[in-house]
Amino acid sequence: MPPRSQPLLDSGITGSARHLLALPLLLLIAMSGQVVAASSSAAADDIGIETLTVRADGAEDIDLDTSLYLPAATQDTPAPAVIVGHGFGGSKDSVETEALALAEDGYVVLTYSARGHGASGGLIGLNDPEFEIADLSGMIDTLAERSEVATDSDGDPVVGVTGASYGGALSLLGAAYDDRIDAIVPQITWNSLTRSLFPDQVGAPEADAFAGAPAPGQDGVFKKLWAGLFFSSASGLGGGDPGEDRADEPAPGTLGVTDLTCGRFRAQVCQAYQEAAVTGRLTPEIADILDRVSPAGVLDRIDAPTMLIQGLSDSLFPLSEADANARGIAENGTPVKMVWYRGGHDGGTDQDDVVRLRALTVAWFDHYLKRTGPDPGTSFEFPEPNALAAGLSASGDADERISTAPAYPGLAATD
Repeated sequence: MPPRSQPLLDSGITGSARHLLALPLLLLIAMSGQVVAASSSAAADDIGIETLTVRADGAEDIDLDTSLYLPAATQDTPAPAVIVGHGFGGSKDSVETEALALAEDGYVVLTYSARGHGASGGLIGLNDPEFEIADLSGMIDTLAERSEVATDSDGDPVVGVTGASYGGALSLLGAAYDDRIDAIVPQITWNSLTRSLFPDQVGAPEADAFAGAPAPGQDGVFKKLWAGLFFSSASGLGGGDPGEDRADEPAPGTLGVTDLTCGRFRAQVCQAYQEAAVTGRLTPEIADILDRVSPAGVLDRIDAPTMLIQGLSDSLFPLSEADANARGIAENGTPVKMVWYRGGHDGGTDQDDVVRLRALTVAWFDHYLKRTGPDPGTSFEFPEPNALAAGLSASGDADERISTAPAYPGLAATD
């Protein structure tokens, strides 16, 4: 058998980039997209964990590898549920720490490896509504059948969704396509994957955007390094049943060079990447694929209260992506809270950030899912290292104060 061909983008990763990939923090954030930086080896004594294989019905029948975290108290009293999505190239194991923390706060927590990741079957469609988002709805169906999960009505569990990067987009798109989702906390994710990967080749930013996107140009760059890191991380992902019938895979004996470099990507996604890697240009065909998996076009469907967490150190999904999400969702009259922190896909997250963001996430879900916690409001929180601006409250030490404004600029306060 001839040697396996290397993905095209591999040649675009410089020596310095390869060195960065060896750093644990960047691996954690870029490949798994998680804010939490540690993994727990054992669950608390009062939390049971069930490993389940869920059959995803629909355009393709595949098996998804899931874990269900069940606080002991839910045997007698049903509790709200939270689905935690993982980052690109990760799996359900990537979010174990966050799942345990939420379970310890009394939530039933479901994690699963997205199709094409970990031990789940199927091929990666980048959060395609027909595949990954349909899978999320299937997970909600699974929760609705569990006696441990509180429900609003038959088939409608009380459920929130959170996740970072790839998992953050899952939260937004899921809320747009499934109105059973009651609250979401997307982290460091995109509004338009088209603009995120081709920042100068799309339309001009809104004139009143607080965190603006780059101005368009005739020959804008394609973020080949970032796209290359993600494509490389998934082109050789293991997992799933090696003998499983996958709709997009060619018949035995028909493999070509392109097939060998696509790994677990859907053929259309793989071809779009390879064309972009060669030409650096955004074609209508590539734009169609990226637009389909972008929340930008469906924000008007989201009525689940949304807390957006975005990092200041993020050259992949900058603040402008959260800005666009906030504006689009708020136009529906949906409560939107914005939180900035110093980390992101470029690194910089510290333990203080982890503790603060986790507390904010729990407070958001306590109010909108448990319906017992205080109203978290729609204030805007951001790091303020310098002298405080007039009229802002602050907490934290001299090196990093966290300032709070009544609302995100351009959005009306609701508290």
